[in-house]
Amino acid sequence: MKHQSKSFDYEQDFNLIYSAFMQQYGIDLSDPKVFETLSWKKFNALLDGLNNQTFFRKVTSYRQQKITDDMSDDEKNFLNQMKLMYALESTSKDGKLSKTELAAILAPLDMNHKMLKRKQLRDEGKI
Repeated sequence: MKHQSKSFDYEQDFNLIYSAFMQQYGIDLSDPKVFETLSWKKFNALLDGLNNQTFFRKVTSYRQQKITDDMSDDEKNFLNQMKLMYALESTSKDGKLSKTELAAILAPLDMNHKMLKRKQLRDEGKI
């Protein structure tokens, strides 16, 4: 089985999850009464049931969508920008950028600026 990258993080995406639960279910996750009655199993079932109209699902979709050769340059640039904007903070202890993060940073740049950006990131120890 091929490893699939993580599409969300409970802590980093709390605000997105909170707003999605409010939008779709009218559930206020900050209400102490909710934690008394909402089991972890039910919470995860509701999370899985969130529809594509919630911003949480849109963001997780950007994170998971693959950039393909049949996409236009505009589509590739947009998706790269969304991946960069909504990327999860690296859980890597060494502070290195993933290949996806690096590609998203370099995508909108011309060749000369790509080389300069690579040098800057290398000097910062991020690649």
